[in-house]
This record gives sequence, structure tokens and C-alpha cells, in this order.
Amino acid sequence: MKSKLALLENKSKIKGAARLHFKFKMLLKYKMDRVGGRVVECEEEYTSKTYSSCGGIKNDLGGSSTYKCSFYHAVHDRDASAAKNMQMLG
Repeated sequence: MKSKLALLENKSKIKGAARLHFKFKMLLKYKMDRVGGRVVECEEEYTSKTYSSCGGIKNDLGGSSTYKCSFYHAVHDRDASAAKNMQMLG
């Protein structure tokens, strides 16, 4: 069982990470405004698990960095596929 101190440290780390993410998001929006660009926000749910070629979902992805589409038999890089999916959302 974790001690109360360890649990507090974990909560502090989570809050710190959330603050850093928020700061990064604000900086990105500021920079894009300056150059006339835009920031598209999307929910990250399923962006890694969705095949960018056909839209199918692989629920048992786990920690794999690549996966194979069971329909098209294409091998996808998890991060590249997630980036394509987010681009299609925007």
C-alpha cells in the first residue's frame, strides 16, 4: 500500500503535467495567432487506435508502436496514424 506522501506526490505530478500542457497549448495558440495560423483542438480518444486508411478501430493496441489492419493488412505506425487522424478531424 502506498503511503499518503507517495499519493500526494503522484497527485502533484499529475497537476504539474496538466499545468505544463495548458501552458504549451496557450503558447501554441499565441504563436499561431501571430503568424495567421490556426490551432484545431480535438479529443485524443481513439486517435491512436483508429486506422487512418479505413477508419476501423483496434481496441487492444496496448503499448505497441505499430499495428496491422485486419481488413487491409496494412501496417501502421501508431503515432503517424494518430497524426493523420487528427489532421482529418481539423
